[in-house]
Amino acid sequence: LGGLVYCNSAFERLSGRSMVEMQGGGLQCLMGPGTDREHLQRLYRAINNQQPDTIRLLCYHRSGRTFWNSISICPITSTPPCHPHAPHTSHPPSGSQPPTHPNHLLTSS
Repeated sequence: LGGLVYCNSAFERLSGRSMVEMQGGGLQCLMGPGTDREHLQRLYRAINNQQPDTIRLLCYHRSGRTFWNSISICPITSTPPCHPHAPHTSHPPSGSQPPTHPNHLLTSS
């Protein structure tokens, strides 16, 4: 999975990590012992194969608190030599109050 290009303030609050901390890195810092590795591999495949998909992952806030992250992948590509990007939107766990602004991330593959 490529480096993070963008995340909004709603994602910063959800993850406990700032845009500066996340920029250029992957989403690995959000993964932990409860993260389903098969779903994580499915996420990587969707991005690498430039295929749309929605994956629900258990992620970890900086404090160690867990949150469900429903990631919807929708690849955007341009003609070579540009790199494809995979924007995705994360959602809070079901049953919790939805954020005022959706959580958005943009990664490069």
